[in-house]
Amino acid sequence: MVARCPLLLFNLTFYAMQIYKNNFDAKLKKDAAENGFTVEGNYLVYNSNCNLLYSPIPNYTLGDLMTANPLSSYTKLNKDLLLRLNDITDQYGGKLEVSSTYRSFEYNLTVPGSCAVSKHCRGDALHIHCPDVNDLYERLLILNPGGEIGVYDWGFHIGIAPVPDYWDSRPEQTFARKWRDYLEPDRVRNYGIIALLGLFAIWILGRLFK
Repeated sequence: MVARCPLLLFNLTFYAMQIYKNNFDAKLKKDAAENGFTVEGNYLVYNSNCNLLYSPIPNYTLGDLMTANPLSSYTKLNKDLLLRLNDITDQYGGKLEVSSTYRSFEYNLTVPGSCAVSKHCRGDALHIHCPDVNDLYERLLILNPGGEIGVYDWGFHIGIAPVPDYWDSRPEQTFARKWRDYLEPDRVRNYGIIALLGLFAIWILGRLFK
């Protein structure tokens, strides 16, 4: 019976998350036509002609989440990203400033330091600013929302990803801390690194003892 408890807890958590998302999906579909946005698969899509005062999640209106991209006439946001933002806001205990949501590929090329295949271009990432980065980072580690969490002096990059990927790009972080943050969240990447090091060790030994 005891051995089944973790599995039971996992199943209850999974079903609770499904209900949470299903209720959110139903809310968006119900409110879409009246407020001028559309739901396309797992994405909420809207432009400046929509009701920008509508709140898809508590504390945030469509206006708060609208792209700052001058080269796009619409904003596209992953619904799971919005739920993640809601969870992070609850953990923080108040509204956070959201910036850099959806980007067109053309606009993304003009953003310094951006990745050519940025998740912003799919509506799968956003940035949040907060006055105390260290405090929120500790809260996020407790919450463990999954996906991408990039830490910067100004705040956080939050993205949808199949496996957790955390990084700390604050300049004051030591090399050891950055290396730990790079390794900890992603087991697949860690196994790949271990495999490569193992092959390299075999090659070195082969050269030494042939």
